[in-house]
Amino acid sequence: MKAVESVRIMNRAVVVCWKGDGKERAGARLLEAFLAAQRSGFAGILAEDISLRMPDAADSSYMTGTADSGYMPGTADSSYIQGTADESYMPGTADGGYMSGAADSSYTPGTADGRHIQDTIEKMAASGEWITARTEKGKPYWVHHPEIQFSVTDSGTVKAAAFAAAPVGLDVQVRRRKGVPEKSDEDSGRLLRIARRSFHHDEIHWITDDRRLLRERFYTIWTAKEAYVKYTGQGIDNMFSRISVMPEQAGQLEAGTWHALGCRFDSFFPSEDCTGCLCMASGTQTAADVTEEGNLNE
Repeated sequence: MKAVESVRIMNRAVVVCWKGDGKERAGARLLEAFLAAQRSGFAGILAEDISLRMPDAADSSYMTGTADSGYMPGTADSSYIQGTADESYMPGTADGGYMSGAADSSYTPGTADGRHIQDTIEKMAASGEWITARTEKGKPYWVHHPEIQFSVTDSGTVKAAAFAAAPVGLDVQVRRRKGVPEKSDEDSGRLLRIARRSFHHDEIHWITDDRRLLRERFYTIWTAKEAYVKYTGQGIDNMFSRISVMPEQAGQLEAGTWHALGCRFDSFFPSEDCTGCLCMASGTQTAADVTEEGNLNE
């Protein structure tokens, strides 16, 4: 996996973006993105959200099914992975060592492609604690960590993952198509054909209302719809064109954050030629909407 390029705290989730060539192992890249999310404060968000949902479990083991791997939701600075002998993660130390109990396996911020982080990923993968599986509809999840929800997306050169303590959906799309000039008649015609096949009539009306903004609006809607079906776990099916992610006031879409279908949508731009969208239940918003570290263009 290439080095993490940007980390955003959006709503109650952490979104990690990176560039890649498609050759890296999916499991390894997900774990590396998770480490980056932990460094950026996800452990505190997770602990707080679980405590709010399960106040009676604040001092007890969350993962009761794993004999020695208890997560303590009420103690934000306790060890996260207690089942790995002497390698505990200290969520309270956002910039500190990830595997603080291991003498030679500490994670050093800024060396994402170094030996330490690769050792950490390999040990996590080998432990059997971070096994992924899929629901019948294809939504991925961690078998032994249901308290951590995640969503992954791959748009060729740009990839991303979102982590939260509640259901989350994420999509990223590169707007540039190989061999097709941007904003050309050919490009616009292709997008219109896709929209007429896949969009709700309200969405089609909005993206065609101003032809100068057709491309930008198309990807705003497309990423929101994909993020929504990933959030619900239903995937793209024959209902895709029947659902509308349009808010009551279309102008809210221009602001980048809106509510529809009982969800909150946050649109963002990982790079100049890329659009992304995060979807979570409406009740999960927070006053500090978005903070960023880095950018794919830097």
